[in-house]
Amino acid sequence: MSEMLGNYYFMINRFKSACHELEKALKEEPKSLSIRKKLILCYLDSGSYTRGYQLFRSVIKQDISSITEAKADNTCPCLEILDNFERNDHLNLDKAEYYRVLAMLWLFRDINQSLRYFKIVKSLSNDDKNVVTILSIIAKKSVHS
Repeated sequence: MSEMLGNYYFMINRFKSACHELEKALKEEPKSLSIRKKLILCYLDSGSYTRGYQLFRSVIKQDISSITEAKADNTCPCLEILDNFERNDHLNLDKAEYYRVLAMLWLFRDINQSLRYFKIVKSLSNDDKNVVTILSIIAKKSVHS
C-alpha cells in the first residue's frame, strides 16, 4: 500500500509526501530499484542531498541502467526537479555539493552531462573517494551506451 501511495504522490510531484510513503515501502522491499530510484529524486528535490547521494551510490553500484534508462520513462519528473534545483536550491550549497546534485540529476537524463559534472566534483573535492568509484561506473556505462 505504501508503494502505491508513494508512486501516486511521486506522479503528481508531491515529493515530500512520496518520500514518506516510499521510505515505508523500502523497509518492506529494501532491494527494490524502482523505489530507491524514486527516493533519490525525492531526497534531491526536498534538499536531503546526503541521503540522496548515499542512495544514489548504492543504486548505481547495483545497476546503473535503472537510472540511465529513466529518460525512456515519460513518468520521470527529472527535468522538473532539475529546473527547480537550478532555479532555487543552489544558493546555499558549496560548489562541490552543487555539482554533485546536478551530476546525480543529469544521470537520469544524459549520461555524458552527468559524467562532466562528476569530473567537476572530483576536481573540487579530492577527499570524496566515492566520486572516483562513481566516475568509473559511469565511464564504463558511457562507453557501452
